[in-house]
Amino acid sequence: MGAVRIAEVTVMLQRGGPIAAAALLALSLGAWLAPRACAAPAYNANPILDQSSFALGTHTLNVIFVESDGTIDPDLETWTPEALATMQSKISEATAWWEGLTAGFHPNARLQFNLNYVNGGVPVATGYEPISRVMGYAELWIPDAMANLGYGGGDFLYQLRAFNSDQRVAQDTNWSTTIFVVNSINDPDGAFVDGSFAWSYTLPSPTASVLTYDNGAWGVEDFHRMLAHELGHHYGALDEYYLSGRTNVERRGYLNWLNGNAERDGQGNRVTPPEGTHKLMLDASLDPSSFTLGQVGQVDTDGDGVPDVLDTFPTLDGNDSGSDPGRGVFRFEGTASVEPTENLGPLGSGQDITINWIAGAEYRVNESDWTSLPAADGAFGAYEEDLELLLVDLIPGQYAIDLRVLNSVDNASEIYSFDFTSTVIPGDADFDGTVTFADFNALANHYGMAGVGWREGDFSGDGTVRFEDFNTLANHFGNSSVASGGAKPVPEPAAAAMLLGGLLALLCRWSRRLLGRQEAS
Repeated sequence: MGAVRIAEVTVMLQRGGPIAAAALLALSLGAWLAPRACAAPAYNANPILDQSSFALGTHTLNVIFVESDGTIDPDLETWTPEALATMQSKISEATAWWEGLTAGFHPNARLQFNLNYVNGGVPVATGYEPISRVMGYAELWIPDAMANLGYGGGDFLYQLRAFNSDQRVAQDTNWSTTIFVVNSINDPDGAFVDGSFAWSYTLPSPTASVLTYDNGAWGVEDFHRMLAHELGHHYGALDEYYLSGRTNVERRGYLNWLNGNAERDGQGNRVTPPEGTHKLMLDASLDPSSFTLGQVGQVDTDGDGVPDVLDTFPTLDGNDSGSDPGRGVFRFEGTASVEPTENLGPLGSGQDITINWIAGAEYRVNESDWTSLPAADGAFGAYEEDLELLLVDLIPGQYAIDLRVLNSVDNASEIYSFDFTSTVIPGDADFDGTVTFADFNALANHYGMAGVGWREGDFSGDGTVRFEDFNTLANHFGNSSVASGGAKPVPEPAAAAMLLGGLLALLCRWSRRLLGRQEAS
């Protein structure tokens, strides 16, 4: 198997066949950098330049079967239902294999494909017969087919990226790339005129691949292997076989991982790959080298089930400026955000990207058990979430209040802590900041009762409303917390007399109630 790399287009050739020359497209980087009004499902990803940054998360793979209509070239190939079914089976086999590589990772870090058979799986028409052309003529038939899908005009790779971006949003997945499958059943060698049969567009970042039905001498039975190899390029993996021209000193992928299993060294000499020749990016064996796994982001250095590229911790920021100590109210308002791993790779926008999301928030008081905190909008699942914690009826005292957030791989943020002091006035049963007759009424209505709390008049915390609770209220009657307008003096004689009269009436009523219970018994 040979290969030639021109402008980051990796071309698979016949086993042992010659390297065919091919004139490739002029790259219009300016068009790719132009803004496009489109959401980017992967956090901080450029919708045009970052379409498959690593082999984790959800990936829409757009499958376009190409059909010549005879308007420009003679129509030599015609898709049959049986051939289309064979391709779908082989595509599923390749994508399932890629998914299986991540089976040991955290469920929210695994790779999951969404196969999008464009045009309902019906072949898309073009006036050209692709298999009768050389590789370079893809610049003719791809834009012709894309125009029939509503993505015509301008740089064809930009239109492909625009298509990928739109499909990613429509399918609600982290990534989206495309493969074109060319019918070669009637072709004598199952390859294009120059001998090529599979390649991927990877500059300035992975976009799409082209494959023939027969994969040249490989045959349709190995289509899944060839597709698995090309999907490696979708995630930034480099070829390892000698004729690709790739060396063992090059780096690629989001983590800028070494291409250490390549058959060519930095001086161009042929060397023995340290992990052997039967590897995914070398001879399309379904066994990636550890270097390939690093390039596609499937490495877990610490062995915790979360690959390095997603093994980050969310952040939490906010304040308690809305608290009111005098009324026993603690209020936290803040924002939780995901934190991406640094992008070390040479492709794409260079922005730091993640597919983690905010999955939950928790709080605890005085180091008690953690309690779940709902999202401000009612549901977690976004890359940023607003949070609010409101604790009320905090009786006088010191409180250590901690908060944290968790991301989708169960990594928690640093604990955000507050030392809160409630300055509620003893006797202020309703926590309104002032000790009034309303508080006395609360006490009176529960006088002598057990199993009650502060709002019922138990200011001592012993679980029963007693005379000492009345004394507490009387000693602070009329006082207000600083936050509610400053302190007031102890009750004036008239108020004290009214409280005393109320207490006497309360005692008489309580005594009659007690006596009635005794007589009944």
